[in-house]
Amino acid sequence: MAFRKALRRTAVVGGGVVAAGFGLSQFLEYRRTQPGLARLAHVAAEAELKVPFADELPSRETQLATLRDTPEFDVLVVGGGATGAGCALDAVTRNLKTALVERSDFSSGTSSRSTKLIHGGVRYLQKAIMQLDYEQYMMVKEALHERANLLEIAPHLSAPLPIMLPVYKWWQLPYYWAGIKMYDLVAGIYCLKSSYVLTKSKALEHFPMLKKDKLVGAIVYYDDILIKWTQLVHDDSFLCVIVFISLQVAQHLASTYGGKAFDVAKMAKVTGQRWPIVGKRLVSEFPYIEAEVLYAIKEYACTAIDVIARRTRLGFLNVQAADEALPRIVHIMGKELNWSQEKRTEELEAAKKFLYHEMGYRSRSEQLTKTSEINLDYQEVVKYKNRFHKFDKESKGFITTVDVQRVLGSINVHIDENALHEILNEVDLNKNGQVEIDEFLQLMSAVKKGHVSDSRLAILMKTAEETLEQRGPVTVDRSGGGV
Repeated sequence: MAFRKALRRTAVVGGGVVAAGFGLSQFLEYRRTQPGLARLAHVAAEAELKVPFADELPSRETQLATLRDTPEFDVLVVGGGATGAGCALDAVTRNLKTALVERSDFSSGTSSRSTKLIHGGVRYLQKAIMQLDYEQYMMVKEALHERANLLEIAPHLSAPLPIMLPVYKWWQLPYYWAGIKMYDLVAGIYCLKSSYVLTKSKALEHFPMLKKDKLVGAIVYYDDILIKWTQLVHDDSFLCVIVFISLQVAQHLASTYGGKAFDVAKMAKVTGQRWPIVGKRLVSEFPYIEAEVLYAIKEYACTAIDVIARRTRLGFLNVQAADEALPRIVHIMGKELNWSQEKRTEELEAAKKFLYHEMGYRSRSEQLTKTSEINLDYQEVVKYKNRFHKFDKESKGFITTVDVQRVLGSINVHIDENALHEILNEVDLNKNGQVEIDEFLQLMSAVKKGHVSDSRLAILMKTAEETLEQRGPVTVDRSGGGV
């Protein structure tokens, strides 16, 4: 027993010495090959850039005509994803006559499923160690250098991003921890932030939807840099005042489109409401507006899938909301692109099929059924019943669209009646046009267990309850007096 303890201590001390020596060697190598961060690569243009379309994006017809009429190109890039677009941009900045062709929408393939991360390559380091592969090790070194280089030359486009790795086996915790720490050592001076271990409770606090049963803990590391849109329009309240759109929509446009936010806002049409005056939403719960469909067409969106999955990302956020917005999106695109009725029907069916099979609409619709169990404790049942009765004022035991509209109207929230029917229909398991108290409790139980995570009715009722509680009762003074 004493021998094992001594052996463990020796291993720990020896491992620490090896790690320290390894880190020191990496640091010395860095000092030898890279005397300072000032030596990081900076690319300067050799000549003035020729921009053929300086004012606005050319139409598809103009671009196709340019491809046909140009006798010869210096560079032809096949594929308009992240890599292809980057290669084309690099070639154009070198004043090379460049053509790029894409069979579908830009970034519609692998790039549309990208996490938008620039990473150093933890897996390559694992291979380098396990297989004693020097080439893999040098690739990790190069990737880390490029990661630091990007953060240096484009800080407005990149930022350190923490990533949490949940661990479900005890032996994996020290194994992954040692690997991630080794990665920190290899990064050396390029290390963004030191990795650390989270307890089970802390991991669940950050991500409550994790499977709790066999969770041991988690490891957080800063391996990647998130590429994000630069927010060039900082004062979204100014945008809100200038074009009379809601603050939430203004913030969304500013953070998504940057300096082009005004261009999108100017395309917005009148809502027909007292406020906001312009900026009609595709769905009431999300800040996406109809003008974004028009702007997407301007940026070469050709299908309804392009809009819901690659421009607004609504299909990723909430498939039910995306399904609800589809008819309006197809109508706008059909009008702008001169689609026939047959083409519009085809686009609608293709987009619905996309949501059903690729965005998980089918699996989500099957998560709440008539046989779903109610697994709530006494306090939770009381809490959710009280929430339900704020809508069921007459204690009928069920709520309808009329009940929901009455409560929403009291907090100045207005939702289209057809949209409200769709929201209730997601929970109406009996399909009798109303949501009963048992169905609501089944929904909240499914939310608790993680089977349902984006129910619009659950979100709507919770938000309404919180708003009502913040308001509190109206006093006699505020109401104008009384007997």
